[in-house]
Amino acid sequence: IETSGSLIRIGRIQDPSYQNISISYEIQVPPNTKLASSTGSGDQRFDGLRNGVRATTGSGFITLSDIGGDVNAQTGSGGIDLRSITGSAELQTGSGSINARALAGSVRAGTGSGSISLYLKTMEQGAPQQVEAQTGSGGIEVEGVYGSIKAGTGSGGIRVKGNPIGDWDIHTSSGEILLEMAPDAAYDLSARTSSGRINISPPVKVQGQFSPREIRGEVRGGGRMVTARTGSGGITIR
Repeated sequence: IETSGSLIRIGRIQDPSYQNISISYEIQVPPNTKLASSTGSGDQRFDGLRNGVRATTGSGFITLSDIGGDVNAQTGSGGIDLRSITGSAELQTGSGSINARALAGSVRAGTGSGSISLYLKTMEQGAPQQVEAQTGSGGIEVEGVYGSIKAGTGSGGIRVKGNPIGDWDIHTSSGEILLEMAPDAAYDLSARTSSGRINISPPVKVQGQFSPREIRGEVRGGGRMVTARTGSGGITIR
């Protein structure tokens, strides 16, 4: 354990003679501690911190709950699970699923292979959120979007629910797309599928040519752009 002013460093080993050592830590700190944690291989869990967390691991799961401030979590192989985050979240895993609930800020989530599920706190005022979710293979589900979203997957379905007060860009190479809009949402729409059909519930003022596989138009007078693309699968908007 090393201390320097308000900085406390735990577990730093500088002696190269120490090899093949595995150590587990359980550390209790004041809630306002700002924490940075890293491990070569192993799970990490954080609860009840108020000043943000930065966590990295080469292989292992990362779990965070009841965190104030921003979160940055990265793992080479393993899942990421979040509950109740007041700041923004940046989440990245090489292989594994990402699940997050009660997110109050913007979020960026990416995985090479695995599903992504994001449930944002319902917000109808304040600064719009920015959401980005990308996976090479796996489904994406996002609820509570109040702002913009960019979501894409190489293979898998996408479901998004929210209010498009920012641009939405949704695309999958193979899979169904379901967009559930706020009851009074107004937006411009561009939807296209190479193999499948488009089903839309609200009335659309069509611009240009209309077909079962492609539609461009305005909903409730238009607004921000909502783009939905799938190579193989249907598109449903309601």
